[in-house]
Order: sequence, then structure tokens, then C-alpha cells
Amino acid sequence: MQSSTIGAEDTHFCSRDSYPGASRLIWPSFERLTRVGKFIRNYSLDDLPNIFNMLKGELSLVGPRPTEPEIVDLNDPAWQRVLTVRPGYISWAILELASTYNASPWPLRLRLEEEYVQKKSLLFDVFVLRKALQKLVASKGNVKARGVPSDRVREN
Repeated sequence: MQSSTIGAEDTHFCSRDSYPGASRLIWPSFERLTRVGKFIRNYSLDDLPNIFNMLKGELSLVGPRPTEPEIVDLNDPAWQRVLTVRPGYISWAILELASTYNASPWPLRLRLEEEYVQKKSLLFDVFVLRKALQKLVASKGNVKARGVPSDRVREN
């Protein structure tokens, strides 16, 4: 599971993929997806549990991405600043790094999350939401065609 703010209790709803070790399956995701799974991925419904977390008030629409507790260094002032803000479903770091987010080093992710904390305002949140909506309209979720991840789709 993922930490949110310092001292917060971890009672988030999550999908099966959120559990530690869930990504260590034998087959790549595009080979094991069923029709229902492809539909869920194509329309990003696998993040639906986050709506429940937002309704509970544990997750903002915009904010730093929740981070795995074993990665957080509570002695680092940058982490301390990031953890003072409620985590968000839409992250400035994810928008800036886009498809390279998962491959990006933690110091870069942390710097972008800290940048969000420094710029945090209603106006900046509106800017982040607008940028997220533009990216959403320009794509079809994290799986582009026929349930195949976008890096495996060939243009004909």
C-alpha cells in the first residue's frame, strides 16, 4: 500500500495491481488481459478505487502521487515538505514525465512533486487539471489499441 501524509492511517481502497508483488506475474499484462480487462484498461477504470479514496477525503484530485513507504526518507526535508500535502490522483510529476515516469529516478520525481508543493494554489491546480484533460483527450488511456500497451502498438 502507499503512504499519504505523515502519520496518516493506511485504509485506501486499491485495485489488485496496487499490492506489492502484483507486477511480478509470469506473462506481460498485454498477454494476460481478458476482454473485460482490456475494456477496463482502455477506459482507465482500473483507477476507479481512487474515486472512493477521494470521497473519503484521503486523496485530492491534484497533488503529489502517493509513494510507497519504503521509498520515503522521513529525514529528508524535501520528503517532509511533500508529505505535508494531501496526495493526489493527478500528479504534476506524472504529467511532466508522462510515459517515462516509472523509469525516472526518484530524485527527479521528488523534485517535481516538491515543485508542485511550492506552486500549490487554486490557479496552479486548475492549470494541472487543464493539462491532464488535454493529455486525456489526446490519448485513449494507458492502453491505446486492442488492449495492447501504447509502446507495443505499431502504426500501419
